[in-house]
Amino acid sequence: MVNRQVRVRVRRAGIICGYLIAVALSLFVLAAYLHWLVRDLFTGINSTVAAASEAAIATAAVSLGAVMFQRNSEDRRQRNADLRTPKVELYEKFLLQWAITFNQIPKQKNSEGIEIEPSSELSALLPELLSWASDEVVTEWSEFRRYNNLRVARIASLKIVDPDAAQAAENEVDLGVTLGFERVVIAMRRDLGHSNVGIQPGDLLGLWINDLGNYLTHESIVKWRKEQRKRRRTV
Repeated sequence: MVNRQVRVRVRRAGIICGYLIAVALSLFVLAAYLHWLVRDLFTGINSTVAAASEAAIATAAVSLGAVMFQRNSEDRRQRNADLRTPKVELYEKFLLQWAITFNQIPKQKNSEGIEIEPSSELSALLPELLSWASDEVVTEWSEFRRYNNLRVARIASLKIVDPDAAQAAENEVDLGVTLGFERVVIAMRRDLGHSNVGIQPGDLLGLWINDLGNYLTHESIVKWRKEQRKRRRTV
């Protein structure tokens, strides 16, 4: 099957192309109608006057269309601006819990002085994530969760038959988890307007995990990308 992200991008491109074609057809129909209307209204009038009148009406129609397009663009920008504040707050809270997970800052405590586990806080953020996060963020987070859950289940099964191997697998740095999470962060940054141009695998997580460079080699990244493409073909 086609990569899910490619399908999403193709769908978006199709919507944009359909919108542009619809606008072009509308303008063509409008121009044809105005031409017919002007010709009908100015039948018998000097051709020069008729041509000037047609040009004036066409100019007015184009100006009106431009104003309507500009107003629509301004409304869209305003909606995006209104959505930006809750998105920023959500992503900050989300990344704060992961900073705690990576032991960058101490765990928070409730009113009774009991430490709050980041996992419970992340679960509490799910309704906000579904409401405010972009489609790409939701997709990347869902894929990260599925991969991590499969890894946990695989290690749990391995503990029954070979505890030592399970412990080794648990301690091993899994690029599917680390780089999968980084893709979530990249999607969040893109949702907030960052281009992410030049950011390579490990650049963001390297700010949290000091020895990440010991595990991120060119060969390991290429292998991870191949495995990722293979997984997504099955979705």
